Amino acid sequence: MHPFWPLIFQKISLNIDSDLRNLAAVLSWFEAVRPLLNDDMVWQQCRIAMVEAFTNAVRHAHRELPQETPVCLEAILEEDVLVLKVCDRGAPFDLEHYLRHLPPSSLDAEGGRGLRLIQDIADQLSYRRDGDRGNCLQIVKQLVPQSVVSSKASVAS
Repeated sequence: MHPFWPLIFQKISLNIDSDLRNLAAVLSWFEAVRPLLNDDMVWQQCRIAMVEAFTNAVRHAHRELPQETPVCLEAILEEDVLVLKVCDRGAPFDLEHYLRHLPPSSLDAEGGRGLRLIQDIADQLSYRRDGDRGNCLQIVKQLVPQSVVSSKASVAS
């Protein structure tokens, strides 16, 4: 049996107002992902990516929109990948162009670190118009099957 068989196609979602004060609610919601993963480091990385994506949607995509404008968040476990989606109602932008023109990472940089961090965490990253849901940033993280984690732990022992 596949090591993720009981977890295939699990999905959680949250629609939340565009307000940075809702970050605690986003973090609380994302706690539901933790028991689905067998690697705490991957969960922490995905949590950081979700926080960065949510705050970017609020600060940038929804900057000129009312706070009641929802940001739609999803976490989907599909076999051996975790797909995170953050959908906003702002104007679309060209992610590839933006990433190509980001300055090199620097602790002194005034912006762009969030997307660079998301890019570093993600195995795949895309941003596109998703019908009536708006613009969706999709972060895909490859998961290591439990059997591989167990065999690595056995070798290390």
